[in-house]
Amino acid sequence: MIEPKKRERSALDVLRKHVECLDPILHIVTIDETRFDRLVEEILVEEILVNRNRPATLEWNMARGHVRFDTKAPMQTLETSPVSLSTAIDNWLDQDLDDRFLIIKDAHLALRDDPKAVSGLKALVGAISDPDREASLATVFLVSSQRCVAPELDHFITIVDLPPPDRKERVEIVAHESDRLFRAGDRIFGEGNKDRAFREGVLNRIISESRGLGEYRIRKLVRHALRDSDLARLLAEERKQTIEKSRILEAAPATTAMRDIGGLEHLKLWLKRKARVMARLPEAEAEGVDRPKGMMIVGMPGCGKSLTAKAAAALFDAPLLRMDVGRLMGKYVGESEENMRQALRLAEEVSPCVLWVDEVEKAFSETAGDSESGGAPGRRMFGHFLTWMQENTEPVFVAATANDIRVLPPEFLRRGRFDGIFCVGLPEKQERAEILDVHLRKRGKRLDLDEVEKLAESTDGFSGADIEAVVNDAAEQAFLSGRKFNADILNAVVGENRNNVKRNREIEGEYRAAIEDMGVLSASALKQKGGIEEIIGYPGMPNIYLASSVIEWLKRAD
Repeated sequence: MIEPKKRERSALDVLRKHVECLDPILHIVTIDETRFDRLVEEILVEEILVNRNRPATLEWNMARGHVRFDTKAPMQTLETSPVSLSTAIDNWLDQDLDDRFLIIKDAHLALRDDPKAVSGLKALVGAISDPDREASLATVFLVSSQRCVAPELDHFITIVDLPPPDRKERVEIVAHESDRLFRAGDRIFGEGNKDRAFREGVLNRIISESRGLGEYRIRKLVRHALRDSDLARLLAEERKQTIEKSRILEAAPATTAMRDIGGLEHLKLWLKRKARVMARLPEAEAEGVDRPKGMMIVGMPGCGKSLTAKAAAALFDAPLLRMDVGRLMGKYVGESEENMRQALRLAEEVSPCVLWVDEVEKAFSETAGDSESGGAPGRRMFGHFLTWMQENTEPVFVAATANDIRVLPPEFLRRGRFDGIFCVGLPEKQERAEILDVHLRKRGKRLDLDEVEKLAESTDGFSGADIEAVVNDAAEQAFLSGRKFNADILNAVVGENRNNVKRNREIEGEYRAAIEDMGVLSASALKQKGGIEEIIGYPGMPNIYLASSVIEWLKRAD
């Protein structure tokens, strides 16, 4: 029996649940304050309908101090400076706290240098949660784009990461913004353009393709789409802007195509199948097909792991985000974990995308927690990443690469994290011929087929990176000497680089031993069987695939 797909989480449902559970302080991490205000207003309306009682709502922000929640007009006179947060909390403590929503905007800035406000909040929580007091609907909302660093409040705070707008909310946002633009008429578009309309289907495409974006960015897309109907380009530009502003993830170029990778046919065919699912994701999910989660590629350095991650993004027609865990590490308590959360939220916001975690064993190995300075943050970052991989519902395809799979924690490899793990090793003769052809074509060089075959034979033990370097060195020598590029120059350069073979064989032997230690069949055993797709590892682990074998069998299965 196929389990029903989980529906998109509603931000209103998430917020309402915590309010009804009488959690005293909710820390809302969001940059969309307008959206938060609307969600609170919906809860207030529900309270009127159900209990015929609207909780009084008081708001404070750094810009204007005490303001009216509905109009944002200052409650103090123009001659009075905005009151500080600690003063505002003092006023709240003197009031009846039954059925009150107390909202603090810019909370991370307000609490950072105001210890009196932190103490005041502790007193406020004590008053709200007093066991001798009759329970009532009373909640303090801390609203900010970053998590507040106030250890004294950790025990009382419930952190709420509002999910991005679900489809119902996106429909309302798009409809409201398009109506607002049409009402503006000539004031926005000039005389005679009042009846200007969106291209047919554009608004529906925005609703469908803005999944993961926040409210502000969805409204921005609607505004830009009125003058520019190239929605794909608008989405790409918006995602690029989001990534560049974050300074947490790196936007890597996804210019590598599958034809630029020599060999690894099994992996390439598998990725093409996943790409077809990603391209028709709503239909696939409706038919009970799981959203592609990602892949891990392990094995020899210089054999196409990173190249394949880049090619996957081009194949999926999605942005490629590179996560450098070292860049996420912070010097303050909690900063590293917060950077990890922001990076993953960003990946969700710009989805569909490919999240590339290169040399993942260096970031998430068991030794990541050994150092005194970074151990606890490393373990917490790892735990958050694992939970996210399991529970994320946005179309983020994780492409993780690792050289040595042995040092990765077992929980990172269990089923549910990745759709498949692929092993790559030194290329076989036919693969070396393909790699040679790829790099010759990139440089506009040509050799006869028999010359390529002989070079493929003579480069036994070379990695893909070694072959690329050989072709580049040969092209450089031909250029500097004024000679025509030919097989003789290539053969000479191959001879000069034969010393790499012994080292490569030693490294490959270490990785082969690692695979065997994990109970995985060797590549040669797989080829003897001839019709097996998977290399079976430990129970509970994803199936491990040999990236370049059983090509014909897989083509027939496809």
